Amino acid sequence: INRWWYARRDKSGFDFPPNTVSIMRGDSALGNPFRVGDPHPHRPGEVIAGDECIGLYRQWLHYMLHVERHRGVVAAMNRLRPFDHLMCACLRPDGSGLCHGQVVLRAWRHWNNRPVDGPGALPKVEDGKHGASLQPVE
Repeated sequence: INRWWYARRDKSGFDFPPNTVSIMRGDSALGNPFRVGDPHPHRPGEVIAGDECIGLYRQWLHYMLHVERHRGVVAAMNRLRPFDHLMCACLRPDGSGLCHGQVVLRAWRHWNNRPVDGPGALPKVEDGKHGASLQPVE
């Protein structure tokens, strides 16, 4: 769910649907620690470009789940339920941009032995224009 789409007209807050789970940086262990413009972790002297944040996050999440087995990240993944909607603010208010939510979705499906590719799987969404739900899209 793109956080910006649920802002109240009077700008007093947000009205999210039931079962909305934040995966925003600072709110969740599943938040993306990589920011556009920060120093690149693998290329000294360079900064992270916008399209690199998702790839770095994918590597980081895999490492945290499968190598380090980080308690906070594992617990956050285990708390997600099939009917939850993931919410963050990666996307711009117009829905453009990329979101680490798609990485979390695929990782959750793999983590729970659900199809990642093929029948019943989530579509690979790279344009970031779709909401994130753990249910497959029919």
